[in-house]
Amino acid sequence: STLSSTSTPRTDRPTDRPTDRPTTTTMATQWKDGPFRSNAEELVDQVPVIEVEGMTAICNGGGGALGHPIEYIQLNTARNGKTPMVEECKYCGLRFVHKPKH
Repeated sequence: STLSSTSTPRTDRPTDRPTDRPTTTTMATQWKDGPFRSNAEELVDQVPVIEVEGMTAICNGGGGALGHPIEYIQLNTARNGKTPMVEECKYCGLRFVHKPKH
């Protein structure tokens, strides 16, 4: 048995590119919300502001492998000295506010 230096073309693979590939127009419509198509900000906005009794909120984004580093958020800031400000976690966007004592 000798090896031949000529090769025969493979017939088990298609030679043409698939015709079901998306066109530029289809891709523009598909990616209208950005390349990652995330509605994360909309979902976070649906979570109500979390009231905290102390002056420091602690957020870990839900903890575990899906969380983020612990963030200590100061809530002792106020506008005009009266209205407590809503503070946001820089990692996950959850919002916290100091709950006044009655």
